Amino acid sequence: GARRDSRTSHKARTALTTRALKMKRCRKGGRKLRRRCRKRNRLCRRRPTSCTGRLRPLRRIRLKRARTIHGLLTTAEGRPIARAPVDVTSRTRTAATFKRSATRRSDTLGRFTYRARGGPSRTIRFRYRGTALVRSAVRDLTASVPARTTIRASDGFVHNGRSVRFSGRLLGRPLPPGGKLIDLQAHFRHRWRTFATPRSTPAGRWKYRYRFEATRGLVTYRFRARIRREAAYPYELGHSRVVRVTVRGR
Repeated sequence: GARRDSRTSHKARTALTTRALKMKRCRKGGRKLRRRCRKRNRLCRRRPTSCTGRLRPLRRIRLKRARTIHGLLTTAEGRPIARAPVDVTSRTRTAATFKRSATRRSDTLGRFTYRARGGPSRTIRFRYRGTALVRSAVRDLTASVPARTTIRASDGFVHNGRSVRFSGRLLGRPLPPGGKLIDLQAHFRHRWRTFATPRSTPAGRWKYRYRFEATRGLVTYRFRARIRREAAYPYELGHSRVVRVTVRGR
């Protein structure tokens, strides 16, 4: 903690920061390391499997999967506040209030960690309540989560004039009561183009049947689903994997 200055009645200021581990990228096909194999005495090669990382200040993260957040609790002068509780609350983008998630305790150097799980886009709030001598502190972290959906085509090869049914299921919850709009896109002339906008069921399932009518020769088409950002759906813009359908035309 911090000592009270006899000349003033103000509390000592507090600094609460959040950081995340950023990995340095390895060069693609980086320098190969050579070693002797135990069997047959032949020369083998192997590539580096990991890279070093560093912690960087953080206000916003893109949360595709669970991620560890590193926090630091100090006075404004940089002295660590040891063994102090830090309350963690979160508020979904579509919600109005924060809900308690966990409580973490700083170590002797003022450090603490929090594992942010997958889920909807939300604001994660870290709050130190303070003491009689040290001020409270709050740090907000915005977690942006892209929407996800499965996608499959009923056939991978059809003749012109036939139809293919595309279907899938939204993976994020909660869902709007009336379902969610899905943009079905095809890659045509160097860009993705939307050709249908089906709505999912309240359970998140969607489907659409498309008929091929103007294909000439043998053509392989690429399709994907795009999930737009909506006020009632607490996820950011996201895309499905790409599926391919080969069509034999006239």
